[in-house]
Amino acid sequence: TTTGRPYLRAAVTQAAGAASHTTNTGLAAPSHRLSRRMGNNKALVAVRHSLLVILSQVLLGGRIMANAAATTSTVSNRSRDLRILLLSAKV
Repeated sequence: TTTGRPYLRAAVTQAAGAASHTTNTGLAAPSHRLSRRMGNNKALVAVRHSLLVILSQVLLGGRIMANAAATTSTVSNRSRDLRILLLSAKV
C-alpha cells in the first residue's frame, strides 16, 4: 500500500498519542494493553487505526457506537464492529 498523506498521518498520530495518554477512555485502554505486548510504537499505530475508523464514520455522517473504540480489541471483534458501523451508517 501507499504511505498516504504525510501531514494527515502526522496529525492523526499526534491525536492518537494524546488519546492514549488520557485516562479511562476507550482509546487509552487498548493502547496500554497493547504497549505491554507489542511496544509503544505498534500500540500507537493500532490506536491511530482505531481513531481513523472513528473519524471516517463521523466525517461520512454515519452513526457510531458509543463504545466503538473499546470493543475493537481483537481482529474478529474489529471486523464485526466495522461491519456493524458500516451497516448502521447506511440507515
